[in-house]
Amino acid sequence: MADNQKLGDLYAGISDEDRELLEQYGQIWKSAYSAGNQSEMNAAHTAAEAVRAKYGYSGGADGAKYNQLDQGDNGYRQFDDFYSGNGYGQVGSALKNELDAYTQQTVDGYGALKRTVNNDADKLAREAYISYMQAKNSLPQQLTAAGYTGGMADSFKVGLDSTLQNNQKDIAVNRANAIYELDQSIRQAISAGNMETARQQAQLMQSAISDWNSYTAAQEDRKFNSQMNSYNIGNQNIQNALKRDLEREDLTYNRQLEAAATAYQRQMAEYERRYKEAVTAASYGNYKLLEALLNVKLNP
Repeated sequence: MADNQKLGDLYAGISDEDRELLEQYGQIWKSAYSAGNQSEMNAAHTAAEAVRAKYGYSGGADGAKYNQLDQGDNGYRQFDDFYSGNGYGQVGSALKNELDAYTQQTVDGYGALKRTVNNDADKLAREAYISYMQAKNSLPQQLTAAGYTGGMADSFKVGLDSTLQNNQKDIAVNRANAIYELDQSIRQAISAGNMETARQQAQLMQSAISDWNSYTAAQEDRKFNSQMNSYNIGNQNIQNALKRDLEREDLTYNRQLEAAATAYQRQMAEYERRYKEAVTAASYGNYKLLEALLNVKLNP
């Protein structure tokens, strides 16, 4: 019930042009449904949804619901920019103009036939009246020659009048029937033209929406790839920084090892020198250097 109220409020605010489009798309959908044409059903539904999106809602799968769109008008304006910027609007206008011209040509043809019907009826009416007047003018002479007088003569005159009235009635009825059929054909041509225009516009809208979805998907892919590239570049920069830090640490450690090895070699060289001196002194009986070096008390 709430959806119906919202739809009623929305419908009152929809422009006459868009309201007519929604009605035409609905007729196309019903016709396609009866014919089992799923592709045309989808096209009509897609086109109708694009119209509803202008007013911030979706009709759902059956077009009879009220589902408010999160993106509202902003989302449609983005699509509308895409629609007009990629020439769909121009194509739609050209298509409508072409179909309108064809419909008008058909209507003009029926209009010419109506004029022909009227002219022919007028001609028949004139001919019938001329025949009546000619017969009426010659009737007295013919009746006299035939010996008809009084009531018999009056009957012939009434017959002539009745014949004229019947002829005029037949001409008028035939004219009215022909004009009615042509007017019906004109209405059918206009309706068929409007339906075909709406059908073509629906298919164009479906194509535009499909292209829009592909475009937005590609945009999202590019955005994702850009983010991934930025991530990979950032990650590579981090790895490079860590590598440089490790290389600096390795260099520092190697230098420390080299310094320690150099110091140890110097210590060992000094120890060996002192040891040789102590051994030489001990060979001469002086054990003090050897005892100090070895930190022991020797008793030779």
